Amino acid sequence: MNEWTADVDRRIWRAIDIAMNRNFLRAGDPVVILTGWKPGSGSTNTMRIVTAADVKDKDVLPPIVGISSIPSFASIESGIEPSDSSTSVPDDQNVRFF
Repeated sequence: MNEWTADVDRRIWRAIDIAMNRNFLRAGDPVVILTGWKPGSGSTNTMRIVTAADVKDKDVLPPIVGISSIPSFASIESGIEPSDSSTSVPDDQNVRFF
């Protein structure tokens, strides 16, 4: 699986997770997904209907765009050290909304 399809799958599962946390979706609800067959504009040609599922505690996420499972958010976050210098905390003073 290439990185683009893994990224798209992670984004879709994250969106489903957020929608479930905000009570827009429940487990078992159908979700319509429009994607493209390759990165970039002009390639959106695929519609899939998947079932919303709670994947928070899963080690792998089911494939949507790709053909194989990908590591879940939980397994990715567990590999990040708390003292990792590449992470940052945004300064609330600099946040601006338009």
